[in-house]
Amino acid sequence: MLVALTLMMGLSMTSCLNSDSSGSMWDGAGIFRVEGFYGSYYFADALGNKLVPTPASLAQVEANGFEISEADFAYFYFKWAEDEATVEDKLSNTTTPQTFDIEIVSIAGIEENEVVVNQTAEEMEANVPETAPVMTLSPSVNGTSTAGPLLFDLNSIIIPIYFNIGEGSEEAFNKHRLVLACDMSEVTPGSTEFNLYLRHDKGDDDKITYSTSNWYAFNLAYAIGEFQAIAGNAPTKLIINAHEDEYQSGSMPNTYTKYEVEYKDPTQSSQN
Repeated sequence: MLVALTLMMGLSMTSCLNSDSSGSMWDGAGIFRVEGFYGSYYFADALGNKLVPTPASLAQVEANGFEISEADFAYFYFKWAEDEATVEDKLSNTTTPQTFDIEIVSIAGIEENEVVVNQTAEEMEANVPETAPVMTLSPSVNGTSTAGPLLFDLNSIIIPIYFNIGEGSEEAFNKHRLVLACDMSEVTPGSTEFNLYLRHDKGDDDKITYSTSNWYAFNLAYAIGEFQAIAGNAPTKLIINAHEDEYQSGSMPNTYTKYEVEYKDPTQSSQN
């Protein structure tokens, strides 16, 4: 089985080919980890399957500004670069990781940052200031909420974040800092739930004229290790806390919107 996280706009990796797929602009879409080996790059899912881009399609997206060497993850649309029978045969193998040749249709990179570990609430306030709410971590498409925070594997979580910026420019976008943090004073021996806090610092961008969105990846390894040292066990659930103001009233909400993510190997529930 090929495991790919669902895209923000509600599209996901196709598990089989449609008879008319050749007429489509793409055969699949999803989020994969970027892996490099002596200057060659491919995309991998949590099961070890590999998607290898054709040199021509990779060269094209790099010419358009995509820097694969700077991406930890990527979300993209693609077409199979193999015949239909070969792809179907590989997709039917649910036990052995497979390698697929693909042509990239469009792509964007995702940088992974560490969860900021703090020992107290006061330390978190000082280290990762929060100056504005976000709009949502679970955007809606045609009235239906799409996936919120998604566990890629036991070390990485990927979160779709909608927020407002003052101008529709890269300069305005780059003023905003989105960070995932934790307060270890909340963890006690035997704890099973791990609270993580989405912190949004808007910098000196005081306007809320444009809404924007992006995927953000956060590495959990160190934070989980710190949790285990105190709790004596791994968490069974991650609670992502976010101050959300969907209608951008301009004030910070008094309460958090909470997203629960089961902390277990995502591949355990992917066999279907």
